[in-house]
Amino acid sequence: MFISVSALAQTTATTPPNEAAQEALRRQEERTRTQQQQAQSKVDILTASESKEDESDLPVETPCFSIAKITVVSGKNSQFEFLEQTTKAFLKHCIGVVGLSRIAAKLDAKLIDQGFITTRVSLGKQNLSDGQLIFNLHEGKIAEIVMSKNQGNEVRADDGWGTWKNAFPIAPGKVLNIRDLEQGMEQMKRLSSQSVNTKIEPGEEADSSVVRIERQAGDVFDRLHGSVTVDNSGSQTLGRGQISAAGSLDNLLGLNDILSLSSNVNAADPNPHHRSYGVSTGYNIPWGYHSFNFSVNTNRFAQYVEGTTARFLSSGKSNTSEMQWSCVVWRNASTKFAVQSSISARSAESFLDDVELVVQRRRTSNFEIGTSYKRFIDNGSIDFNLSYRVGTTWGKAQEDYLSAANNGLTVRPSILSFSAGYNQSFSMLGKPVSLSSSMRGQFTRDTTLSIDQLSIGGRGSVRGFDGDNVLLAESGVILRNELSTAFASLFGIQSNAFVALDYGRVSGASAQYLLGRSLAGMALGVRGQWQKYFFDFSIATPLLRPKRFHSDRFNPYFTISYSM
Repeated sequence: MFISVSALAQTTATTPPNEAAQEALRRQEERTRTQQQQAQSKVDILTASESKEDESDLPVETPCFSIAKITVVSGKNSQFEFLEQTTKAFLKHCIGVVGLSRIAAKLDAKLIDQGFITTRVSLGKQNLSDGQLIFNLHEGKIAEIVMSKNQGNEVRADDGWGTWKNAFPIAPGKVLNIRDLEQGMEQMKRLSSQSVNTKIEPGEEADSSVVRIERQAGDVFDRLHGSVTVDNSGSQTLGRGQISAAGSLDNLLGLNDILSLSSNVNAADPNPHHRSYGVSTGYNIPWGYHSFNFSVNTNRFAQYVEGTTARFLSSGKSNTSEMQWSCVVWRNASTKFAVQSSISARSAESFLDDVELVVQRRRTSNFEIGTSYKRFIDNGSIDFNLSYRVGTTWGKAQEDYLSAANNGLTVRPSILSFSAGYNQSFSMLGKPVSLSSSMRGQFTRDTTLSIDQLSIGGRGSVRGFDGDNVLLAESGVILRNELSTAFASLFGIQSNAFVALDYGRVSGASAQYLLGRSLAGMALGVRGQWQKYFFDFSIATPLLRPKRFHSDRFNPYFTISYSM
């Protein structure tokens, strides 16, 4: 349906005043969710893949031997089975001395490509006249793991607060793989208060190595972080100004964990009768290739609305809790593939004056599974995310509506969500330019409540609109594109100019009641940083909108943040 907060504030017979709280809560939860996502720390230790020459061609040599079978003796370690596949390209060839060296080099290169940088193959004495070629595999194993720190010109053992053990999926005696080290560094570098690097040193025994984890970590005050943000993302009814604050503590338990707290509220006269605020608490802890995240969100809304004969205090509150697990199941030098799952519960209540609207009470729970893919390419990256969410009966969730049996309104929808991103840097007219394109959306055949729907029209979706009015429906897609270029540093200010072009379209059971289904807009602006201040200023304008869909012709967006 088409919802206007300003229209809801001026109640008509067809728009009950109690609907204001539901829509305002949806917007407030969206704002809190966005703030929480922006606070999440992500680090990717990936490099662009390099094109490699095909080394399977062997020279013509004399003398040479026809090889029918190539064996790599690797014991019972199944993680090296890929070497057998590599050798198949050389079968039924007549191989000489140079060919033997080339095959060995190919196998070593394959080991390095798979991350086994201290494992190698060798050729022992053998008789090639029987058509068999045997390589011996020397597994490079971890002898010892040491965490150290640099103090001046000295390297000392790091006995400070924190550990590497739950971040790095490695152990003495295990075959060394550089991917395990990259994963561990990513987990530890999530904490901005510590920098981490690894070195591989020879062990005392043959084919063994010492893994040295070099960490530079601050004291407890360095582990505390905070920021304050002011922007104009609010509504016309409660005021455009919004104030947000966020804080976090690194290494709360010394397990590379992060405890975070964030909040946001309308800047203009926040009080129990005129407010829209949210508070979010999160805790994240890694465990090797796994990560666990726990969050609790609380949102409140209240404003007076004018009825036909009286003024009402329309208010609402919601609480959401979520547990999330993710696991990197495969990675190489340039690519990561992960799976995720989560369970969440939400409760919501709405009031007119002090009377609860029991019919609008909500208690729902959801289960979600998904995958993510990220790949670095030359001067850029691509990523894909796909997830599927279903409503459940867990946690004393309310019974579904009877209408759900006939494809009517349901509180337990099944929703497929997706997103994709492409980032590329290049040169244009001699200046460095960055292109960023993203797509996100969702699809469902169900008829859902507004909290489960996709909205377009505003700085977080389709730029160009003031956000007071949105198009809201069960399914849809949002395309966002941005082209930016850096300015020369001036008085220590690092800044970029950008132009943005966005498009969004919604569909689904509720779309038939909309004024239209598509929006498009653009924005011109500048963003940058000076010392601990971050700023983002832009002017946006609509390009495509339905008739009678109100929005100002020019809409300024601004954000100013200070980090501590």
